[in-house]
Amino acid sequence: MKRFPQYFLTFVITFVVGTFAVSILFPEQPVLERSETEITLQANTPIAEATIKAVEDQNEEESTNPLEKIWLQDESVYYSNYKFTQKCLQDNEVETPCTLVVTKNKKVLASFDSYSARWLQYGFFNFLGEDDKQLIVQTYSGGAHCCYDYVIYDLEPAFRIIYDSTRFDSSKDIGNELIPVDIDADGVFEFSQDVMMFDYFFASHADSPFPPVVFAYDKKKGRYDFANKKFSDFVMNELKENLDWLAKQNVSETESESSKKMNKRYVVRKTFLNQVYAGKEKEGWKYFDENYVFEDKEEYRTEIKERFSEDITYKSIYRR
Repeated sequence: MKRFPQYFLTFVITFVVGTFAVSILFPEQPVLERSETEITLQANTPIAEATIKAVEDQNEEESTNPLEKIWLQDESVYYSNYKFTQKCLQDNEVETPCTLVVTKNKKVLASFDSYSARWLQYGFFNFLGEDDKQLIVQTYSGGAHCCYDYVIYDLEPAFRIIYDSTRFDSSKDIGNELIPVDIDADGVFEFSQDVMMFDYFFASHADSPFPPVVFAYDKKKGRYDFANKKFSDFVMNELKENLDWLAKQNVSETESESSKKMNKRYVVRKTFLNQVYAGKEKEGWKYFDENYVFEDKEEYRTEIKERFSEDITYKSIYRR
């Protein structure tokens, strides 16, 4: 019987053992089959669920804001008979202008422009607790801390706006992140943003208190509307969470007296403002009179009353 050369047997054994080792150390990963430029997101179809789940899994631990789990970056997406096309100019610049266009039956329904893909986000979120999700578009102006805008569209049975923050001045009226939360656990999401009227008001940006503004869906009006008074407890709980977080921060034993004074000033202003924006204005002014012990008390009192008279959220609470 003819025998194989020893070197050939050694090669075969080495190849088999090596292949087995690679399969153990690097098992084959499941691949999400999807076009690089086009995805169909139809309700209850496997590719829709797979795509959305992939986005959610990727961002699962990145943020406590559920919107961070939904943003899509694909060039073309189809959902509920709509087409969403996001295109960015391709060049060597760090930031490239981008456009998002929403069409149905080749008719343009809405478009958004941004200087960067990072500043133009869109996705689908079930705000209203129904079978179909709503489209939400986030735009950002750029800068250190300004400014976010959001538009939410219901897609069925017709394309319509149910919230548009561009109606407000996002640097002065209502701004910062939009955070969905089902406050009353009825399956329909409320959401909060920040009252921006007191940014840089007698303080730096870092030391400025931002009371929350709450929006709830009004079925009669068919859109989101101010709801601070209805969800007063939420506003006060936001205060507690904010102050609890502040108390847990490590405070140096060598902290200067001016720094300690600034921290106390922030706590008093934040508490006062949240009470007012929770619909507890009398309690707020009583707290202010008893606890605001700083030299600018009367100046602050006069000027903040002027801010209240101008603020759209304050006027929605007290109907003034």
